[in-house]
Amino acid sequence: MNTPTPPPPMPEKNLSELMSANAIVLDIETVANPVALTSCMPVFEGKANTKDPLKIAAQIKEKEEKFISQAALSPSYGKIVVLCLKNASIEHVFQDEDEKVLISKAWDVLKDWQELVGFNSKQFDLPFLIRRSWFHSVKPTVKYDLFPFRTVNHYDLRLLLNHGQKMAPGRLSDFIKLKFGEDIEGKGSEVAELYAAGKIDEIARHCQSDVFWTFKLFQSMRGYYF
Repeated sequence: MNTPTPPPPMPEKNLSELMSANAIVLDIETVANPVALTSCMPVFEGKANTKDPLKIAAQIKEKEEKFISQAALSPSYGKIVVLCLKNASIEHVFQDEDEKVLISKAWDVLKDWQELVGFNSKQFDLPFLIRRSWFHSVKPTVKYDLFPFRTVNHYDLRLLLNHGQKMAPGRLSDFIKLKFGEDIEGKGSEVAELYAAGKIDEIARHCQSDVFWTFKLFQSMRGYYF
């Protein structure tokens, strides 16, 4: 009687694969929202001690231009134009002129992932996404923690690498260059110009580059920071 040959042993998974089984990286790209700027922009005034109407007008214009230049970073006056999700097995790129559609599709994917990963995501990406979801009455399908000094199901790599110091220096591109000797494609500061030129695909490629390197950085931190 022939003895059946046992199946070959399953290859062992490394710790980073096991750790990331239920985690997904999030990154968003945002621009100023012209609808909000047109209808809800604050009314600015000149300096109290300025009497010259021309100088007052110049001061008001300067304040308005500064406000508009920073609007993309505000969830009240900005909007999401690209959102990327990635881990070892999947990658999703959402880009849609209808922000509500984009957000709804993203939450539909996120419902299957219990852990979130990002870079500065507790300060920016997740709060921005939640606020825009609230504006559009799109209910989140999963809740991720926003605690600055501990991680429940949300790994903000920037906070972890800086030991919870919100104001400590260090961009994603800095850490990637230091750890892997590589450069990230594109810069966040270029998004507004690309969007104005209709180059949404280039914005998406930058977002994809960010989630690729964020996930790689996440895997490398296993055993050191979590």
